[in-house]
Amino acid sequence: MKFTKAQKTAIRDKGFVRIPGLVSGPQIRRALREINKALGRSSSYGKDGMPREADCQGPWSELKYSPAISGLFLRSAVKAAVESLIGKGRLDADLQRDVLIRFPQEASGHERTSFHIDGFEYGGGLGARNARSHGHTIAAAVLLSDAPRGGMGNLTLIPGSHRVLEKYFQEHPEGVERLEMPSVGLGAPVSVTGMAGDVIFYHYQVAHSAFARKNLSHDIHYAAIFWAKRIGHEERWREALTNIWLEWPGMRDVP
Repeated sequence: MKFTKAQKTAIRDKGFVRIPGLVSGPQIRRALREINKALGRSSSYGKDGMPREADCQGPWSELKYSPAISGLFLRSAVKAAVESLIGKGRLDADLQRDVLIRFPQEASGHERTSFHIDGFEYGGGLGARNARSHGHTIAAAVLLSDAPRGGMGNLTLIPGSHRVLEKYFQEHPEGVERLEMPSVGLGAPVSVTGMAGDVIFYHYQVAHSAFARKNLSHDIHYAAIFWAKRIGHEERWREALTNIWLEWPGMRDVP
C-alpha cells in the first residue's frame, strides 16, 4: 500500500491521516476474540461487573504480542504502508504495541484532556523526557470497533502540532531533554472518527491523547496501537525532533 499525494499532504499539514478499511474483517474479528478472552480472564472487576479499566490499560504482554494482535500490523497492509513512508526494509524490529480499551462512562461536566508526545513523562508543560524512551518515528492506530462520532473514546490529536513542536525544539534546544509547554498554542484538538478496520497513521511529534476522551456511547471501544521507528532512530532522535521529516524519505515528494 502506498499513500496518495492527497494523503501525504494531509500528513504534511495535519501530521496524521486515516486510511479506511486497511485491515480486513477476519483479522479484526480474530483480534476481538483474543481481547474478549483476556477480559473474561480478568481477576479484578468493578461494581458494574466489568473488568477494571486500569487492568485493560496495563501490560497485557501475553495478549498484545499474540499472533492475532501482532498480525494487525505485521500481516496486513499496515506494515507496507509504514515502510512506504520511512523506507522499505528500514523498519526497526523493536515494534511496540498495545491494546486500548475504553468502557462506557458517564458524562461529568467539562472534560479537560492533557496532551503529550510519547517519551516525555507527565509533568510541567508536556513533561520531562523519559530517559528510558527515545520515542519512535510513526504510530499506527488500528480501530477494532466503530467510532463514527466523537464521545466514543476516540483517539484525540492536535492537527499541525508536529510543526509547532519542531519549531519549538529548533528554538529551544534544551527542550530535547525537558519539554515545557510552548508559549504558542498547540492548536485545537480533534477527535478522530472512523470504522473498524480503519487505520490512523500519525507522526511521532503530533501532540495527542491516546483514546483518553470519555466513551459516552453504549459500546466498549476497542483499538490496537503500534509504535514503529526507523532503524538508527536511537542515534538520531534528537535531530529528528528538530527535523520532523528526517526519518520519512517517503515524504520527500511532497513539497
